[in-house]
Amino acid sequence: SVSANGGQPKQVTSRTSADFRPSVSPDGKWVYFSSSASGRADIWRQPWDGGTPTQVTRDGGEHAIPSADGNWVYYSRAGGLWRVPSAGGAETKILDGVSPGYWTTAGDRVYYLRAGGERSTVVEYEPSSGQSRIVYRFPFAVDPVYPVSAIAVSLATREVFLVHRVRLESDLVLVENFR
Repeated sequence: SVSANGGQPKQVTSRTSADFRPSVSPDGKWVYFSSSASGRADIWRQPWDGGTPTQVTRDGGEHAIPSADGNWVYYSRAGGLWRVPSAGGAETKILDGVSPGYWTTAGDRVYYLRAGGERSTVVEYEPSSGQSRIVYRFPFAVDPVYPVSAIAVSLATREVFLVHRVRLESDLVLVENFR
């Protein structure tokens, strides 16, 4: 991590495992991240100011995002969206067919892309009620191909930002005299 004002970077984790995709709890006390320390990708957490990481999920998980109230951690696993209490506990699948990277939280809601057919939609899911509603229907199909964060929601401006691949281009290069 490094201060937004600049300064010296600080290493947050220092293990031999691959630790990736960090997110910070709303109170700033915890950093959640995916880690291969268990032999597969699972969600871990560590105090922001240092300390020993603790495993949050036991059956796999990636792309952790804490809820706005800090009580839950949402994450991707096996084609679905799951949640677990922020300190660990029972892991619950809450949605099927949600592509990794094509969901996010904003306020007390989860927003995700539902692809397929001629038109894709952005769906708002309210975990407390289990209710979903379509908030936007694209005039085209969005192809969720990126395994990175590809959606963001601004509650202040009521806008959804989404990565959409319009074309896939590449160049072929001939290397002469290759040895």
